[in-house]
Amino acid sequence: MLKILPSRYRYPLFFLGILLMEMAGVLYRAINLGTPGTEGLIIAGFLIFAFSILAT
Repeated sequence: MLKILPSRYRYPLFFLGILLMEMAGVLYRAINLGTPGTEGLIIAGFLIFAFSILAT
């Protein structure tokens, strides 16, 4: 099976995606970011997270 991403790139992307999703929730509560900004961060975080999982 062909590996798209080696593990040295995959794991940082995995945690970056989780960090973006967590940061969206914190910013929503702390500074009242608003729904469009929060949704954008969550979607970006999820796409990075999903790519890191699927690019094995």
